[in-house]
Amino acid sequence: MAVLDKDVKAIYSTVRDCTPFIATASLIVAEEPKISALSASRRDQIVIYLAAHFAWNADSNGLIMAEVTKTRETYRTFSDKSIGLATSRYGQMAIQLDTSGTLAAISVAQGNSAKFKVFPQRRNHFWGRST
Repeated sequence: MAVLDKDVKAIYSTVRDCTPFIATASLIVAEEPKISALSASRRDQIVIYLAAHFAWNADSNGLIMAEVTKTRETYRTFSDKSIGLATSRYGQMAIQLDTSGTLAAISVAQGNSAKFKVFPQRRNHFWGRST
């Protein structure tokens, strides 16, 4: 079965067109030999959940908490422990559906990229000396 926009929207509610996310998910599934060896039904489910993961990322912008009473929002940062596909329940489900372990390995490999933090400089403070 070819995965359609409505298939993704059956598990994730969005107003976005999910076709580009389906295309990306289909490419990943088709080009990974171990995933390609899985049944067609399982591959379709992986495509659906990967596409939902990509749509969720596009919709959420990293928002992990919003507080209406105080108008407070918190966004996911690079220091969060979840990385790659593990950042959404849809990515986690895609990992679970992939019994070859390929998606789990890809997600873990994404955690090996370089990360850095920028610390603000104090005004009138330069290299440990006050000016």
